[in-house]
Amino acid sequence: MATIEAVEGMIKAFDLEDRSDLIRHEICYCLGQMNKSPEHIKIILSFFERILKGDYPKIVLHEAVEALGNVSEEHNLKLLDRFSEEKDGILYETCFLTQKLVEWKQATQNGKLECLNLSKLRCTTNDPAPPYNFKREPKYADVKLLESMILDNEKYDLFERYRALFTLREMNTEEAVIAMC
Repeated sequence: MATIEAVEGMIKAFDLEDRSDLIRHEICYCLGQMNKSPEHIKIILSFFERILKGDYPKIVLHEAVEALGNVSEEHNLKLLDRFSEEKDGILYETCFLTQKLVEWKQATQNGKLECLNLSKLRCTTNDPAPPYNFKREPKYADVKLLESMILDNEKYDLFERYRALFTLREMNTEEAVIAMC
């Protein structure tokens, strides 16, 4: 169980770590998974606000932005304005995915309007995009369609392609794994 002490310990570890950007990246990832209560979210958002205003390597900023999408609502998307002119692929794409995830959560009431219960999925990590509800929408049970969506970056945006990828992961069949490969 993610306690407040664990959240605070992760933040302290981030501040003490000065040799490994990869560890800082993973700390941001972990914090993005720890959105268990309003108190957790308040502490985590304050941390991400500080990080996104700071001067950190792109790998750290990427994970902070992605994690922000897991714990944030639209008012915190203003933090991403800093990267609006960013032409580097990873930060641009991560900001795009984060914005689309927040919009999706709002438009679907966190998946309810798609009859998608995120806490009942096979994989319950907070991901940058939800899977499609392939049990409710038969077209999303078509592995070939999902594979073609992942590969078609002209017809489908990055968020839709991620959704197709995570749908294949949820299917957890041999055919789905082959399509992901």
